[in-house]
Amino acid sequence: MLALVLTAMIAFVQANIWPIVTLGLNGQFISTTLWGCIVMMWRDNTQVVAVIVACTLFFVPIGKMLLLGWVLLFARTGRRAPGFRLAMVTLYRIGPWTMSEVFVLGTLVAIVKANMYFDVIPNPGIFAYGVLMLIITAFSSIDVRRLWDLTEERPA
Repeated sequence: MLALVLTAMIAFVQANIWPIVTLGLNGQFISTTLWGCIVMMWRDNTQVVAVIVACTLFFVPIGKMLLLGWVLLFARTGRRAPGFRLAMVTLYRIGPWTMSEVFVLGTLVAIVKANMYFDVIPNPGIFAYGVLMLIITAFSSIDVRRLWDLTEERPA
């Protein structure tokens, strides 16, 4: 499972550094990353949407991956990580807020619809988000509560 977390982190970095999609109209093309979209939304006075997108597509997934990686790194030796209880509660609470799946599906629908009006070119970022979506879906199927039984609490 730790290898899955590391793979997800690599896919997450790739998804955030590469442009998501390129739109073209009359020979002019524009492409942007997820953060470019968030900044544009913020500047266009849609701060609430920009914050929701930043939280559900960036901060929550990276937080989940870091916490899960932290817990699993110690679990490899059969021990509980420092802050294990807080990490596990946080993982449980933020689980439903990882919205990469919704983003990828919404983007694919938007690409198909926008293709009628613009030249649409999917970029590597959307493919990386697709891979990330599959990995996060795999996370959802794994019951991390088993770590309570598989690890021992270190004496204080």
